[in-house]
Amino acid sequence: MTSELSAQQTLNEALETDARRDRTKGDLFVAVLRLAIVALVILAWHFGTEWGWLDAFFVSTPLEVVEFLVEFFGTGLIWPHLGTTVKEIFMGFAVGSLTGVLAGMLLSRFVTLRRIVGPLLTGINSLPRVALAPLFILWFGIGSASKVWLSISLVFFIVMISTEAGLNNVDKEYQVMGRVMGASERQVFTKVLMPGAMLNIFAGLKLGMVYSILAVVFGQMLAARNGLGQQLSFYAGTFRAEGVIGTLLVLGAFAMAINSGMELLERRLTRWQR
Repeated sequence: MTSELSAQQTLNEALETDARRDRTKGDLFVAVLRLAIVALVILAWHFGTEWGWLDAFFVSTPLEVVEFLVEFFGTGLIWPHLGTTVKEIFMGFAVGSLTGVLAGMLLSRFVTLRRIVGPLLTGINSLPRVALAPLFILWFGIGSASKVWLSISLVFFIVMISTEAGLNNVDKEYQVMGRVMGASERQVFTKVLMPGAMLNIFAGLKLGMVYSILAVVFGQMLAARNGLGQQLSFYAGTFRAEGVIGTLLVLGAFAMAINSGMELLERRLTRWQR
């Protein structure tokens, strides 16, 4: 019996090693393709402006954007704006996602509550928050508060809907099996429902982060003392295409880094599902 268990363990380890090697090769292939696409875009951009296919006044050139970024980082001008933007993004995301998860749990658990407030929440969610952004600025001023609340108003509904849907879609048989085996309602919720809904919740969190970035940057473009959105508005108003594109690249790099971190956390928390 011991030898059989040892052989099975060795087989499992070998299979896991092969799977890890395949994932590494796949990740490397994807990374190479990504770099190739970026290189092709940069080359097309460069030669497009060189040969007159693109107007450099409107799209700048790769060299001008690089020079702008070197100056932007070298002079330290970026750090106050980046710090403000990151702070507002994470504040809005943290509050919106936490309240969204809690609201999704309550709506999934209490059917009567969902029937009462569900239509009201749907009506509020249908309001265009982008159009309401000036109203947020009127209520909370041009400081960080208006951008944070704008972010919360978007993130909350995204995460709430994904959490509720994830909890409601967990297989009922797993819940019944847990109760039959003697699990309490709290244990069924923490050991069955929440793990089963984790993929949906993370999908909502990743989408919520994207909308948090959009909300904060848009709010800063409307009215702000500083922030990357305010810089975008300034460079656009002064017809500095290299400044607009360079700032957008900084925002894109930040969004990609945050998304990669969230995907890594998701893989660790949902490893058992694979």
